[in-house]
Amino acid sequence: MLNDKKITAEQYRDALAEKSRISTKYRKSIKAPHFVMYVIDYLTQKYGNDVLEQGGLKVTTTLNYSLQSKAEAIAKQYAETNEKNFNGSNDAFIAIDPKTGGILTMVGSRDYFDTKIDGNFNVTTAHRQPGSTFKPFVYAEAFLKGYTPDTVLFDCTYSIPSELCTRQYY
Repeated sequence: MLNDKKITAEQYRDALAEKSRISTKYRKSIKAPHFVMYVIDYLTQKYGNDVLEQGGLKVTTTLNYSLQSKAEAIAKQYAETNEKNFNGSNDAFIAIDPKTGGILTMVGSRDYFDTKIDGNFNVTTAHRQPGSTFKPFVYAEAFLKGYTPDTVLFDCTYSIPSELCTRQYY
């Protein structure tokens, strides 16, 4: 905000000196914090801060807290393993209902409140390279087209003639 001239240097210094407003005693009361902050951000952008804080909204989400609890435990377990074995300090994942697109679980980091790993940064919504996260979608599409786990595919570059790119083949 300072770089974009939205705040003054004095406001910047004051913000850096300010203590976190989320007390450690409230940590346990915020369930699925990355998802909660994601929803708050969405509602703020859609309706504005005044409506969010004073509009009396009733919000229903797609989060499945039973799955969320399991997801958070798995994220924490494997993050610690990854840190020990691969020097990776964090992890994240999201589960989406394939029929509706609704978010069932969102774990944006292994611990939202861990400042050493920037825990409140939501990796699931970050603009980063997706890596292997596309594989389930690719495999699902291949299975729909009749491929099986035994199908051999060659890992090589294919060149498709441009006239074929204008037609859809299913």
